[in-house]
Amino acid sequence: MNSDYFVVNPSKAPLRERGTNVGREHDAIVSSLDAAIDQLGDVERQFLIDSEFSLERATSVIRLLASIGLCSCRASAVMKVAEFLAEHGQNVQVRCAVGGDSIQRFADRRLGWMGSESALYEEYVDRWVSMTDAESQSPLENVSVKRLSQEVAVELRQPGGCHKIVFWIEGDGKQSENAFQWLDTIWEEIGQVLWSRPKRKQWKFSERMSGNVARIGAFAGLIAVLFLVWPVPYRVACEAKIDTFAQRMIAAPFEATLEQAYVLPGDQVAAGEVLLKLDGRPMRLELEGVEAEIQQVSKEHNAALANNQIAEAQQLALKRRRLDRKRDLIVDRLANLEVTSPIDGVVISGDLEKYTGAPLERGQGLLEVAPLEVVRLELEIPDYEIGYVKRGADTSVKLDAIGGRAMNLQIEDIYPSAELRNDQNVFVARVTVENQDGTLRPGMLGEAVAYGPVRPRVWSWMRPLVERGLWWMGY
Repeated sequence: MNSDYFVVNPSKAPLRERGTNVGREHDAIVSSLDAAIDQLGDVERQFLIDSEFSLERATSVIRLLASIGLCSCRASAVMKVAEFLAEHGQNVQVRCAVGGDSIQRFADRRLGWMGSESALYEEYVDRWVSMTDAESQSPLENVSVKRLSQEVAVELRQPGGCHKIVFWIEGDGKQSENAFQWLDTIWEEIGQVLWSRPKRKQWKFSERMSGNVARIGAFAGLIAVLFLVWPVPYRVACEAKIDTFAQRMIAAPFEATLEQAYVLPGDQVAAGEVLLKLDGRPMRLELEGVEAEIQQVSKEHNAALANNQIAEAQQLALKRRRLDRKRDLIVDRLANLEVTSPIDGVVISGDLEKYTGAPLERGQGLLEVAPLEVVRLELEIPDYEIGYVKRGADTSVKLDAIGGRAMNLQIEDIYPSAELRNDQNVFVARVTVENQDGTLRPGMLGEAVAYGPVRPRVWSWMRPLVERGLWWMGY
């Protein structure tokens, strides 16, 4: 095989065309690759005889330039060059450093990057300074190659800057010199690619999401999607309120004056227990007057019968009957001056102490008594959600005044007509709740969730927005 094969066969035009379509960093790499191909052809003709071996070297240099051009930072690119030198040398030890007037970073090819506290770092600080005084054996402007008895030192200076990269190749001096002399014309291209690398690694979003981070992110995204689309019972948020069950309203049985109240709100009462007492003195006086009038009418009726005045006697008989009914009514009221509780329960409203001595009207509400062993829970379901809630639906209730776990209940009934509560049109659902310990009290407020048919979890949150949006669009 002809030794000029590597120089003639590769096409350089595509490399330069690609360089015009990518960024500046790729331009530097492409131009360095082209220059390396040219320089390697000259080196092959001058120093090498075996064409197979020369082609292998040229290929390795091109691979080196490509690999350091792909490095994310300058430090990793420098280590790539150090590994390349160790690979192509015979029993050599490669060390390198980066810095300006003094060493900033130092590395051994086997040990990696080392700190300033290491003995090797201190040793090479002096060598770094002595590099300036040694005579260079390279005609290139930004490259200095200095060969000593047991060492080859290569200095790559930053174009237009004050920083440099130094490689020390230690081993048999003659062997090292012969082994790496073929790179003397390529060092400048290697330096161009090294200095084109950023000083620090520039993280990109795609790099941040690489490896384990990407897998964790994808797994978390999958979990989030499954959480949102997982079918669950449709949730309807409701307002909850505790109300009494089978309560009784105690009203004034007739017009009278309140004489005394015996109970206060919160008192436990039994059926038949006296709750309050009405003043009967006015009715007793009225009863005496009615009885006197009845006696007078009776005498007049007897006299009319004695005088054979039949028509007048009949009228007096009717008047006496009317007075008898009036007397019976007064007697009945006097017998019911004490108002009693119709059921066992608790007085939940009605503080009558301040009304003592005040006149009462017939039917006026005085007290409210209700049993608290069982209470009624009312759920206010928004009218636009009523289609998702049916009788027998499960519901979860959490009252503001009671901590702990929520109550899991079932809706017993839903009123057929809507009501206006708190400026909102709602349907009222009813649930009966056992309250043997008396924890639940009328008037307690809370929140509830009624469960409807199975839908994706996100549909409970998105449905109002989607339906309003479709309505605005005319659907």
